[in-house]
Amino acid sequence: MKKTFNWEPKLGQAVCLIRYKDVEIIGSAQCHEDDEDFISERTGLFIAESRANIALWQHIKNNELKP
Repeated sequence: MKKTFNWEPKLGQAVCLIRYKDVEIIGSAQCHEDDEDFISERTGLFIAESRANIALWQHIKNNELKP
């Protein structure tokens, strides 16, 4: 499993890509326009990674554990 992170400060967008076996899972976070004063790379990447991990666990549950 390999995790790749990408942060776009001008857009306030964070992306986490997880490669697990032959599957690529993406988690992302976008800062709301009203919160542009509080844009944080660390918070955005944490949220994106959390969303990617949840998607990964759902994939494992549905495709490896249940069948």
